[in-house]
Amino acid sequence: MAITKKPRGKDDAVKAFIEGGSAAPTPPDEETPPPRHKKPAMLRFDPELLRRIDKAAAKRFQSRTAYVTAAIVRQLEDDER
Repeated sequence: MAITKKPRGKDDAVKAFIEGGSAAPTPPDEETPPPRHKKPAMLRFDPELLRRIDKAAAKRFQSRTAYVTAAIVRQLEDDER
């Protein structure tokens, strides 16, 4: 098997692309929603309650986090009425 050199054309094109920065157009600020940064929070649950949460989340095809978040949002909406 012969050893060959890398073709220069591809390397030059890649280098030019990288050095060019982001060429993708950015949408206007009005259409771009603000970034949502979620922060971690540690919660402690009784093992039986956690089992029930996992079972209910699985029935809805949701993650544990999504299920708990939705439940908290519903409760907050009720409390704010």
